[in-house]
Amino acid sequence: DDILIAGKSRHEIDILKIGLHMTFEMKDLGDTNHILGMRISRDRAQKKLYLSQKEYIGKVLQRFNMEKGK
Repeated sequence: DDILIAGKSRHEIDILKIGLHMTFEMKDLGDTNHILGMRISRDRAQKKLYLSQKEYIGKVLQRFNMEKGK
């Protein structure tokens, strides 16, 4: 199973990861760009995180033959 950890404090995230590592066998895969079908983008300078479901919406529209609709 995978887990995504997000927070304002890098220090607190690191402490949580150390605690999890002491209890569970795990490896850090680093920053992610996708989770649960959502695309993740960041603006670290502005401290903002953006989630997009554009690909999922496209698949839904295609499934119902609506991809050319407005």
